[in-house]
Order: sequence, then structure tokens, then C-alpha cells
Amino acid sequence: MTKGSLESKVSERLREAWGTEMFTFLKQIVPKGIDIAEVQELMRSGKFQDAKPFLRRVLQVAYDSQNSKVSSSNPFEDDPAVVAERLVGKPIAYVEGIRRNSMALVTDTAAFVEPRGNCPELFTAEPGTIGWYYKPQHGGYGALLIAAHKVGTTGVVSIEGVTVGDERLSMTNTASLLHAREEAGKSIYQRTSRIVVQPADGCVSGYDIRTQKNHGGAYFALRKN
Repeated sequence: MTKGSLESKVSERLREAWGTEMFTFLKQIVPKGIDIAEVQELMRSGKFQDAKPFLRRVLQVAYDSQNSKVSSSNPFEDDPAVVAERLVGKPIAYVEGIRRNSMALVTDTAAFVEPRGNCPELFTAEPGTIGWYYKPQHGGYGALLIAAHKVGTTGVVSIEGVTVGDERLSMTNTASLLHAREEAGKSIYQRTSRIVVQPADGCVSGYDIRTQKNHGGAYFALRKN
């Protein structure tokens, strides 16, 4: 087998694994009674482009249904490092009507405890509140932040990178894809944000989560085991 064909096989298996994970995510957020069998095989085989029109409809229904519901427990009310690790390998979506929907898989996150950057107030905001970090140096770069901490403590989680199909997006492009600047101040937990993501234990089959600490934060990354 040539190097190119081997890489193609690996990429295909990766798309299929992530497609299965995303379909599981859809089952969790779509209201009962909504048939998603039409998209099941497309997602599980990694055919994201073919699934996109149906996904747009399903995500809009899910958003409309869940926008008025708030769960009794806040999944972001925990140690920020725990939340950051639970977000790795999980689908994240931005839902706004038929024409502005985005769905990706979280591959890299970071957790910080000490207030920093241009939004120190986010470190004490209600867990699940969205923030947008921006730094103009080196051409400018940004990040999607989410308040995550236990009562009486401080902390945020940064979404450092995602994958859309075969493309891995940088921290800045991730923030742009999910409209972090426009969503700042809204809440995933309170359902006032159009961003949908759910921290949960577990990882994509065939992958594990690598951890390292530096620059005052804890970093988590999805990597093949």
C-alpha cells in the first residue's frame, strides 16, 4: 500500500469515527419524534457534504426546541480543566436559520483559572457564558471562551481548535466559524446563545486525549492512540 493510499484510509476512518460521534450528538439534541434516520448512514460514513442540507433542517429544529429549555444542572459548573477535557472530541454547532449553520468537532481546548486577557470578568461569570478573546499583535488572533468554574472560584475554557470534515481550523478561525464575537455575553447553559455544545466523558474511538500544562493553563488535544 502506498503512502498516499494509507493516508487516505486513515482519513476515511477518521471521518467515519467523527461522523458516528456527531450522529450521537444529534440524537442527544434533537427532540423526540424527529426522524433522523435519513442522515444516519451519511454521518456514519463520513459523507458530511451530502448530509449538510438535512443537518441544517435538523439543527434548526433542535435549536428552536431547546432554546426555551434550561437543564437543572449546569455542565460548565465544574473545574475548568475537567470541562475542557470533557469538550475534546465533542461536536459543537452554531445554529441560525437555514443559511447560517456550522458544525465541527472539538479537537483542542485549554483551561485557565487566573483572570487574563481582554475579558477578565468572564472568569467569574455564570458558567456557560460565552466570551471572545482578541489580541491585535502578530496580525491579530482570537478565541472562543466559555466561563467554566465551581461556585466561588474562577475559570474559563478556550476552544483552541476544531475540525470540519478534513480541515483542521486554528483557534482564530474556530472563533470566526462559531461567531464568538457576536455571541459574547450569551449563555450556552441558559440557551440564549446559538452555540450548542455539551461536555461529556468519553472519547472518539481510536483516539485519546493528550494533556500538558504551560503558560499558566492546562491544554487538551485529541490525538490518535
